[in-house]
Amino acid sequence: MNRVCSAQGCETSLHRTNKHGLCNPCRRAAQAKTAERGTCTCGARLGRGNSSGRCRNCFTARLNADPATAAKISAGQKRGFQLNPERLAALRQRAIRIGKLPHAIEGRRRHCIEKRLWERGNAAQPAGSPARILAGARRTDQVLAWCPRELRQMYRDLLYSGTKAADAKVLVLEHHETQMRRFRAKLTQHIAAAEPVLRLPLPATAKPDAYDTEAMLRTVAVAMGLDASVATDNGQSAEAVTVRTVVAVVMARQGRRPTEISRALQRDRSSVRSMLNGFEKRCRANPVLAQVVDGLAPAREAA
Repeated sequence: MNRVCSAQGCETSLHRTNKHGLCNPCRRAAQAKTAERGTCTCGARLGRGNSSGRCRNCFTARLNADPATAAKISAGQKRGFQLNPERLAALRQRAIRIGKLPHAIEGRRRHCIEKRLWERGNAAQPAGSPARILAGARRTDQVLAWCPRELRQMYRDLLYSGTKAADAKVLVLEHHETQMRRFRAKLTQHIAAAEPVLRLPLPATAKPDAYDTEAMLRTVAVAMGLDASVATDNGQSAEAVTVRTVVAVVMARQGRRPTEISRALQRDRSSVRSMLNGFEKRCRANPVLAQVVDGLAPAREAA
């Protein structure tokens, strides 16, 4: 004998294993009517199907309170953003758009007043303290990442004089481009003047291992319009790294292995590989480097 739902007006057939006498829709409707909606500890009302006793925000905060769980969630989000950078860019734009809304600005202001944030962290440190100086430098690097360091004071002076930020940015970038054109022209003149030196033939008895690395560093530094002392600079300044990179590329064109180059430049092999792999990117930013290498490498190979 077929069983039917016991709800009034419902004649749905029931499966033989059904024990409560109601079909699924009628059972869910009965549960919804009898369930009581509770409240979370924060005061938020809970849904009828809530079984945790916490609202969404409190439940998420409880999960993130566990360092292992928080690290796992963060790692998953980072992997997702790496696989889908468009979604990350869209979320950033959405956050910026929401942050500019009037109620969001007012909420941040009230939060700062209620929590007295000026009495916490770097803001509570006295003016001129190392923490305040470091925080200010990081903030400057973040906001003025587009502006060359040597022109940031010029940008500030324009703002203080009443120039709008957009107009000041245009003026600074135009000034920077003018300086770079003059620098490239001067560097091209130095290369033209140093070309006879770059193409001096080596003795026929010279071997790759017998090249004078320090002399080559000095030659490259002079050809690039830099001080000869850069050749002996063993630090990580931009000029010294550029000179070493040019010399490494020249040695590689001569057929020297990365091990030999690292020994000559007193650098590890990973640094040498980084120099060689990143040279094309440096040339796109400064095409004169390719001219310097072309001026050195043929003369060395001909020897």
